[in-house]
Amino acid sequence: MSRRQLIALWGLAALLLVVLWARDQVRPWKTWQLAVTQARLDFVELQAGEVEARLAPALAELESALDAAKDDARSRRADRKDLERELFGLERNARRARGRLDGSTGDERREARIEVETLEEMAADRRRRLDAMAAPHKEAADALAATRAPLDALYDEVRELGADRWLRRLPGLRHLSPSLGVKSAAGERCVTCHLGGVDGLDVGSAEGLPDVSPAVLAAHPRRALLDLHGAAAVGCVSCHGGDPAATDLAAAGHIPQDPETADRWRREWGWREGRVREPILTGTRTVAGCASCHGGDAEIPGAPAWRRGLRLAANLRCGACHGPDPGLDFGGWTAPSVDLTDVAAKTTRTRAARRLLETEGQRKPDFWRGRPPAERDVEVAALVEALWHRARPAATPS
Repeated sequence: MSRRQLIALWGLAALLLVVLWARDQVRPWKTWQLAVTQARLDFVELQAGEVEARLAPALAELESALDAAKDDARSRRADRKDLERELFGLERNARRARGRLDGSTGDERREARIEVETLEEMAADRRRRLDAMAAPHKEAADALAATRAPLDALYDEVRELGADRWLRRLPGLRHLSPSLGVKSAAGERCVTCHLGGVDGLDVGSAEGLPDVSPAVLAAHPRRALLDLHGAAAVGCVSCHGGDPAATDLAAAGHIPQDPETADRWRREWGWREGRVREPILTGTRTVAGCASCHGGDAEIPGAPAWRRGLRLAANLRCGACHGPDPGLDFGGWTAPSVDLTDVAAKTTRTRAARRLLETEGQRKPDFWRGRPPAERDVEVAALVEALWHRARPAATPS
């Protein structure tokens, strides 16, 4: 290979590396992780400075006490050496006496036992005196370490976050270290962006962070409920829905609450409504997700909303158009129409919820006219979840 060809090859390799790096940097979840890492780093550095200032007088006093203990230990070094030599000799003689004890009988055995006991008592006395000599230094060192522990923990986190922030900018490293990229918990990727996890992540002020709800850093508001269900095994999707494998805002199932938020998400995160297949249940809608596991239960304490779906199906007389369904009691109606047992194979939860609310061009009445939006949304979500719980599974993803 000629020199010109070698230079061209290296140039192409460098160009490919730059393209891969640029492509890797524009991933929305990576932008979010970098911003959160920097915010957490700034917050922890601020905390470390405050803790160090608060502990400075106590640390200075404890360091002086430790220095005094070291000086005292140095002044008694000769005494310690003498005790250590005595202890070594006593332990050696005790071993020899135990050897004579094992092979002796009668009076000789009694004398050997007395000698062993005497030597062991003398050795124990030397150990106590050595421990007493070391006690001031050990107590001073332990007190200093215990006082410094919160500060040391903060500085350890600062070092980890600093290295983490630098490593996250390298292209392709997320494939080698999952902790620096797509994260997984209970087989789901929600914590790739929801970095607060179960216990929350404190970053102080959320100023300067990308336009994503601070809730993704907060602790779960119902920790007792998570502990009851075993969050590590159940995960997020069982209650909240959405796509557990997605790392994209729309594909995961996030839906903005207002047009302004939708516009920001489109600009900053590339959110597109058409990419939402399984919407995430948030706020009061979350209880509708209980049907995914508790569909057969008569009542679920603290989560009655999903149960309304079954009652609504009967009260709204859905069977008048959609026909009877042995899985859903539609109030005894028998008119055949669209088979709702196949609803999971025909559409998605998002489209189903939208169709329930649409009245223009529809032959169904407006069941929620005049109802408060919050109450209407809960009932629609409950009805959709009840339908999906009783529906036959889709043969292929919607």
